[in-house]
Amino acid sequence: WSLSYEIFFYILFGCCLMWLTKKQTLVFFLLYIVLLMGINFSIRLPPFYIPLDHFMLEFLFGALAGHMATTKINVSKIYIQLFFYLTIISIVAVWLIYYMFDFGSSWPAYLRPFTFGIPFALLSLSSVWIEKRQNLNIPHLLLVGGEISYPLFLIHATLISFIAIFLSDFLK
Repeated sequence: WSLSYEIFFYILFGCCLMWLTKKQTLVFFLLYIVLLMGINFSIRLPPFYIPLDHFMLEFLFGALAGHMATTKINVSKIYIQLFFYLTIISIVAVWLIYYMFDFGSSWPAYLRPFTFGIPFALLSLSSVWIEKRQNLNIPHLLLVGGEISYPLFLIHATLISFIAIFLSDFLK
C-alpha cells in the first residue's frame, strides 16, 4: 500500500522540480503541510484518499527535513547533539505512551504525523547535521544493511511466501 503513496509523492515532487523554482517548491510544500494539518484526515473518497491522507504529511516532514539538511547551518556541535538527544527522548516517550496504554490500531490517525513523523524527521535531520560536523566511522556491515533494507522491504512478503511454500513441502 505504501508504494501508492510514494508514487504520488514522487510524481508531485518531480512536477515541482520540473515547473517550480526551489523557493516556489518549498512554499508549495509548506502550504501543503498547512493544508494537511488543517484537515482531520476523514476524507476517504477515492480522488482525495492519497493526497489528503496523514501519510502525505509524514512524507512532507521528511522532505522538509531533507531541505533543511541541505542548507548551511552555523550551529555549535553541542546544540546539534542536544537536539539529537532531545529527539531520541521524544521518540522513546511517544513509544512508551503508545505501548504502555496499548493504543495499537486505535491510535488516532491525525496524531501519527506529529507523534512519529516529526520526531523521525528531526532524528534524520539531526543525524545529518552531526555527520556534517564530523566524519562518522560506520561499520561496513551497517552500511550494506542500510543499502539493502528498502529492497528487502519491497520483496519481503513475496520472499516469505516463497519460503513458506518451499518449507511446507518438506514439513509435510
